[in-house]
Amino acid sequence: MVSLEFDALWPFKLHLRSARRILNLCEANKGFYVKAGQFVAAMRQVPREYSSTLSSLQDQAVPCSFEAVKEVYFQEFGEGFVTDKLLSGYKFLLRAKGFIYLWMNLRFLSFDEKPVAAASIAQVHHAVLKDHQEVAVKVQYPGLEYQMKFDLATMAILSRSVAWLFPEYRFEWMVSEFTKSIASELDFIQEAKNSERAANNFKKNRTVRIPRVYWDFTSRQVLTMQFCEGHKLAAIDVRSLWHLIPPESGIEWLFLVKLVNDLEFLHRMGISPLEVAKALVDVFAEMIFVHGFLHGDPHPGNILVSPQGPIGFSLVILDHGIYKQLSEDFRKTYCRLWRL
Repeated sequence: MVSLEFDALWPFKLHLRSARRILNLCEANKGFYVKAGQFVAAMRQVPREYSSTLSSLQDQAVPCSFEAVKEVYFQEFGEGFVTDKLLSGYKFLLRAKGFIYLWMNLRFLSFDEKPVAAASIAQVHHAVLKDHQEVAVKVQYPGLEYQMKFDLATMAILSRSVAWLFPEYRFEWMVSEFTKSIASELDFIQEAKNSERAANNFKKNRTVRIPRVYWDFTSRQVLTMQFCEGHKLAAIDVRSLWHLIPPESGIEWLFLVKLVNDLEFLHRMGISPLEVAKALVDVFAEMIFVHGFLHGDPHPGNILVSPQGPIGFSLVILDHGIYKQLSEDFRKTYCRLWRL
């Protein structure tokens, strides 16, 4: 009897142990590996032990130290100003921890040391500006851009080797897509522009909330946006959404088509899960068919549900680093396809 029970649990234990090892690998190497882990977590084809374990990489990856965060922030905003205006010739003072701490206090009323989220390329901290506005400060991990380039070069070599050894398995296209998307994600200036464009597209849709960008506090490695309250929802499969996905929208959409739903939270707030599902379908259909400007990374960590809104809730869309521009010809053809 004992052996039968052990045999029955063996596949589960094997998958869980392997998933935890992959999670540790992704967290230790960060960057590309966390991104790949997010990708696997959203796939329906893998055992549940992998998707459940790796889902923590969506916004609960291992963060870097707060000292590193302050260093990146000061390099982006403080060093040039202080060197040019105040302490030219005394650059050694700029590396002092006390000086960086003082500089941060000049910019913020408060800046939480513990991040509210940490993912593949950055972590997010809650802060309060001098005008008492609550903001979310997204800070890129130090040295990440160089590491990403090295990791992508390594993956390109491995994918070519696999294609040579096993011609039926060709993954070069996947590495190419990752390279394009990561280059865009590493530039927070571009992400801020994408965010403002998306916000303008949905300015008449009161169900959608896209956080405002604070440009005076935004750079290539630091993005400061309005802090929006909301609830991250757990992923479930919604097969009825597959028909909405345009084939040229990129690999993120090929496997990350999952609605977000947390029944306990929704019921507690008096929100209908079906209404949330319908609103999500409407939002992404509008992106595809009306605007041709499609969010390319719609995993559950990037969509929040807020209990405030004209229909009893609103959708908060985060992380605008990856977008796909769909041509008008493609959208017209796609519309005709679904009229058949």
